[in-house]
Amino acid sequence: MHVDFTPEQEARISRAALLSGKLPEQIVYEAAIQFLADQTRFREQVRRGIDAADRGDFVETEELRDELEEIRQTEG
Repeated sequence: MHVDFTPEQEARISRAALLSGKLPEQIVYEAAIQFLADQTRFREQVRRGIDAADRGDFVETEELRDELEEIRQTEG
């Protein structure tokens, strides 16, 4: 597989590689693997959400607001 990057993108990858002590190819490889893992997790979470909604198991808007406000207050 071959991937083309603009010169600016290549420069950014090279800087990231230099800062991390890795080869540019390693940076690209690791980014691709992480992207695939993230996509898998995202699809699984969407599937779980759809399954929960199909069961009628979801949080009402006001309850969600209350929970988010509680989290915000404990973090700040």
